Amino acid sequence: MQSGNVASQDNNYLAIGGPLPGGVDPETTVQQAEALGSVVYEGLKMVVKGLYNCSDMFLPLKTAAGGILTFVEIVEVSGSMYNNTS
Repeated sequence: MQSGNVASQDNNYLAIGGPLPGGVDPETTVQQAEALGSVVYEGLKMVVKGLYNCSDMFLPLKTAAGGILTFVEIVEVSGSMYNNTS
């Protein structure tokens, strides 16, 4: 199966995760870094949400995870507002 410029058989990560959103493989190092960064960011956000939802017995962890989630939400909202004004 061919996806963009890279065959999934030649790329283990592409074979496991499937094609990138948009159906286009990143061609430059900057695009690859942005794609990896967005995947890592979403993964870490999911982990922190899981910690927040499952840490009722250890309140300091729940408080820290809640603080991180609040910070992430503020950054995402301010970023979307910045993108809308540009």
